[in-house]
Amino acid sequence: MTSSTWSLEGELCKLANEPDPRNALVRLGLIGVGIGGYQLDEIQPWVRSGNETYSYVFAVRAPGTPDRICRFKACVAPPGPHGLDKILGRWLRRRDLLSKMGVSTPTLYGAGQGVLLEEEIPFDIPTAVRHRETDAVLNGLIDIASALATLGFSPVSPFSDVRSRGNDAVFVDFGSDLGEPSVAPKGSNAIFNQLLEQLNRWNVELCANDFQHLESAYKDRLNS
Repeated sequence: MTSSTWSLEGELCKLANEPDPRNALVRLGLIGVGIGGYQLDEIQPWVRSGNETYSYVFAVRAPGTPDRICRFKACVAPPGPHGLDKILGRWLRRRDLLSKMGVSTPTLYGAGQGVLLEEEIPFDIPTAVRHRETDAVLNGLIDIASALATLGFSPVSPFSDVRSRGNDAVFVDFGSDLGEPSVAPKGSNAIFNQLLEQLNRWNVELCANDFQHLESAYKDRLNS
């Protein structure tokens, strides 16, 4: 990804299967059809962002529209019997399963050839909880916990890959650390306890009413 021949415009064109960068941005939903001028600004160069990924963050700026901050994720999973597109397909299936269970995920603009292009989620959870809509963020975390438990996912650190737009909790990583769902749901109490432990590590203070609300909401979602 650091090759001197690589360019952001080229990557966008390849993903959209469009030779013209502006048309590529339109096809990916990053600018409107009638937008003539635009600007692409690098925010973060390619860096290793996980066991299986490199990431690149950039902004799309166009007159009269809010900036879009986007993240490329390139799959660099270890060589094995499955190609990058099959691994990427697993990420997308896990994403789809959780999304259908009510979990918020980043807007996906495009995927293919071992690469995802999605919305950048700006805030870490502690920042969102302390300075923004605390109840909405906690409810989003409950959505994640209950979905993981219902589907039978058993990740080692289920809340290490959660960020926020400021008023929600967004699950952002669907790689091998998440694992595969189980036919028989398991570990529901364990995942809720992991959530409480993670909130403590984030220095999120919960009163008795907060705890009761979280526990009640979690059980309601599991039983719905």
